[in-house]
Amino acid sequence: MTEIAEIAAPQWVPDGKGVLEGGDMVGGDRQVTKAWDVRYWLTGIPGRTLHSCVTVSYYGTQPEDGDVITVSVTYEFLVCTNPADPGGSEEWSDSSYVDNVAGPYDTYAEAEDMALQLAGGHLAHEVDWDGMAPWETS
Repeated sequence: MTEIAEIAAPQWVPDGKGVLEGGDMVGGDRQVTKAWDVRYWLTGIPGRTLHSCVTVSYYGTQPEDGDVITVSVTYEFLVCTNPADPGGSEEWSDSSYVDNVAGPYDTYAEAEDMALQLAGGHLAHEVDWDGMAPWETS
């Protein structure tokens, strides 16, 4: 009897660097703490010459006209030709923002601590993107 080889489905895998500081501009004017990032790469698409990554950034936010401090998240989707230099070889990118994923908090420090915890607890299977640029799916 001939065995049929299992075909691996595409999956997101962590980049192996863990949680990294993402800076203070990820969330725009409303960002009030450091961002904490995790990055995933898509694997399991045989023959594809492009590479896809998603960077998930958690950070504290506060509206200009309010006093409520919460945590928000940004998803940066990127397709590139060289995974060693994603920004320098970018072919396509997009981003989405989700406000108020946690909180409210009394201080920026509390919000930043939660942002770090959320980034550290983010799981690859929570990435909701097929990894394809628009022209690859049309």
